[in-house]
Amino acid sequence: MLTFSEFFFHGSEKMDKHHASEQWILEFLKQWLLGLFQGLENQPREVNTDILKSCGIACANPQAVEFFRKAWKRSQNIEQFIETLNHHYQEEVFIIKPESSIQVRYSKCYCPLRQIKLVDSSLLRNCSHFWLEEVFESALNVPVKVKIVKTMCSGANSCIFKVSLPSKDENSLLEIQVYLKEALKLRQQIDEGLRFLNEKNKLRMD
Repeated sequence: MLTFSEFFFHGSEKMDKHHASEQWILEFLKQWLLGLFQGLENQPREVNTDILKSCGIACANPQAVEFFRKAWKRSQNIEQFIETLNHHYQEEVFIIKPESSIQVRYSKCYCPLRQIKLVDSSLLRNCSHFWLEEVFESALNVPVKVKIVKTMCSGANSCIFKVSLPSKDENSLLEIQVYLKEALKLRQQIDEGLRFLNEKNKLRMD
């Protein structure tokens, strides 16, 4: 089988379906990504952080963002929202903490690049950081701050992040949203009751 290096020396005419196997592609991607992350690690911190931020946002969209949005839309409050998320992950990943914060704890790595051993760089922690920021801000429609506590790609046995929500003494937009959601549901119930009464009166008149 042609290696990816031989492919560049011999040209695409020697490439066939046999050579273009899944293993060949994975090996090519592994080497290419190795070069990419080695280059990033040699860049200033703000440079590789900005690049991994774009990666985290891209990874979150659209599937994860849409799931978080739907979970929040179906929830009465932040507690029910967290319960829905944990049910999806089938473990207690998200834990509500004091001071308007949520602890995110992964007992295993959910990054596909790391799962199939394409990338093993500590810089992936920044991707996870901005993934969490993107899904929570998109769902809750409020600014959040994410802090990296520890990660498996840096040698820990689990990943822990802290997601800080707007605090109560800052007139949290989150609390206003919860109130508005409850008010909207009450309005919908009233509208349904009025429609029922109107239909009932119409039948009596007929």
